Amino acid sequence: EKVTALAGKHGVKVETFTSHTMLDIVATCNMPGFKAPTNNKGIEMLIGKAGVPQPLDVPQIPACKIKGYEMFTMKELKYPAEPTHTTKGGEREGLAILAKVCGDTKYVCGFNKTKTSSTQEHTSPKLDASLTTGLSPYLMSGAVSVRMVYHKVKAAIAGKAHTQAPESFLGQIYFREMFYILGHSTPNFDKDTNKYCLQVPWGADNAKLAAWQEGKTGYPYIDALMRQLNQTGWMHHLGRHAVACFLTRGDLWQSWEAGRDYFHKQLIDADGALNNGNWMGLAGVAPWSAPWFRIYSPIPDGKSALNVEMDGAFVRKFVPELKDMPTQYLFKPWEAPAAVQAKAKCVVGKDYPKPVVDHAKARNDNLASFKAATQARAAAAGKEPKAKAAPKARAGAKRAAVQNGPAAKKTKK
Repeated sequence: EKVTALAGKHGVKVETFTSHTMLDIVATCNMPGFKAPTNNKGIEMLIGKAGVPQPLDVPQIPACKIKGYEMFTMKELKYPAEPTHTTKGGEREGLAILAKVCGDTKYVCGFNKTKTSSTQEHTSPKLDASLTTGLSPYLMSGAVSVRMVYHKVKAAIAGKAHTQAPESFLGQIYFREMFYILGHSTPNFDKDTNKYCLQVPWGADNAKLAAWQEGKTGYPYIDALMRQLNQTGWMHHLGRHAVACFLTRGDLWQSWEAGRDYFHKQLIDADGALNNGNWMGLAGVAPWSAPWFRIYSPIPDGKSALNVEMDGAFVRKFVPELKDMPTQYLFKPWEAPAAVQAKAKCVVGKDYPKPVVDHAKARNDNLASFKAATQARAAAAGKEPKAKAAPKARAGAKRAAVQNGPAAKKTKK
């Protein structure tokens, strides 16, 4: 609106088009009796009722005979170093990925977000059930139309047995739409004062936040994920679940807004609506959150819902200090005997940080604090909260269907 007003003052005509989402978000939110959906089934029903317009045909652009100019170099743009991510930008690349994905009907029909691996790299030459698509940066930037994705996926699964939302391919873009609607219809959606957000007295410890941001928490799995983010601009959705839980209700007790802001700075698929919605969800403070007492362990095992590859290759790549640490100690190197640490040339507390907090103690303290916050909200509303016993700590979080929401983007996180 400000851009349009400014342009109008200078006699410049502005036309706007609604195509970044499946629905016309403004028109949808202005419908009589509209109520924003806060779960996947609700947004699926809304989309099914409204219908999704077909994407426009690709325009036929005549060949350009003008000689161009060389692209700017990173050095000329004053960047200190070449980028370390491997993602190629542009519509052509995004459409090629979409064609590869939808051309593999077995992959599309069997896609289940909760079965994919959190220790996944962003790009892979071959699709398999453990991988996500890598389309999120192209959807965020508008290089690929979400309406095109919707219709091509619908065509790929038509008449075939396939997974269902919210875990399915379509379920993921339903969450994307839901967060756009919530972002438009909810005042202060980007603040913890919005009507959906539970008020929690988060801490404000800059040292803990910095350790998390830099991948120096002393928990190798968490640190590898954060270093992957810093080096590549990307992290698997379930990885986003893990690091968001660790920063907020799981271990460090820091505000989801601090994590949200750092993700928005670092991610190549950073999207405001999804980033806010996913971080609220993963911090346990939103109606679309999983039960708040389900805490991911930062020391995963083979049964973890985070689907961690236990061979340690991912950790060794992003936390090279631990490359020679025996696999049995890789995810908890502080338990390695001193002689083992010395042989691996990684003495905990010297070459690699000690854990920034004791997970078991932090988990129990945080659960008590979070429960108090839910009780305070219930008391303010004149209601008695339902009592639920928090489960005992264990190495792997209880396997459960995980919402996109990391994005999502959940941005998943």
